Amino acid sequence: MSAPTAQHDYVGDRPAPKTTPRARPSLIYQAVRTLASLKLTVVLFSLAMVLVFFGTLGMTQDSIEGTVHRYFRSWIAMIDLQGLAEFCKVFLGFGPDFQLPVKL
Repeated sequence: MSAPTAQHDYVGDRPAPKTTPRARPSLIYQAVRTLASLKLTVVLFSLAMVLVFFGTLGMTQDSIEGTVHRYFRSWIAMIDLQGLAEFCKVFLGFGPDFQLPVKL
């Protein structure tokens, strides 16, 4: 013997409800939504931390005014990797003749 199946009001020959297509968001809305995204915030915050780290290391090679001008008051920061080499010598135990002549 099988159990009787219950009839529900959502089962039947009713046609599916008609959906209207959504309007495409405006270009301004899409631009604001992109600028307000969490991914962009995390990327920019990470880049700011890298810039502050290399700016702090840059103070070992130059004066405070020169470092501020080079790293924080310019549109494009040219990072001198010699400060990173000095950091590696002190904290990571690299040899005294270790150098990174490349600018990033």
